Amino acid sequence: MSLEITPGQFKESVCSRLKELRLKAGYERMTDFAKALGIPATTYPKYENRSLLPHRYITRVCRLTGCDEHYFLTGQTHGQPLQTLHLLNKVAPYVELLDAETIDEIVSYLKIKQTQTGHDHRDVSEQV
Repeated sequence: MSLEITPGQFKESVCSRLKELRLKAGYERMTDFAKALGIPATTYPKYENRSLLPHRYITRVCRLTGCDEHYFLTGQTHGQPLQTLHLLNKVAPYVELLDAETIDEIVSYLKIKQTQTGHDHRDVSEQV
């Protein structure tokens, strides 16, 4: 079984993912998202329907939607659910403001919550 996709399949999946990301980021109207990207509102719809988004806009899309370039292009999340990646991207800018003791307290708190809720998540704190 081949894992390769055709150029047409790639284009279709990226167009579909662009729409998915726009909606998940809360941009109900294409015109609002187009404006945020700096793309003419009359041009943007083709990027969700039939044409690949020019590469110069990929970073902006990722910044506005909280995804990374890898997910945008491949649909793969490095083993993390997309919702988790969105949350991590929201928190990441603030982590550098915290000292090690505060981070340890947060991790301890999250482990307690994990136990209380019965969620079985990987222990990523050991990988840091």
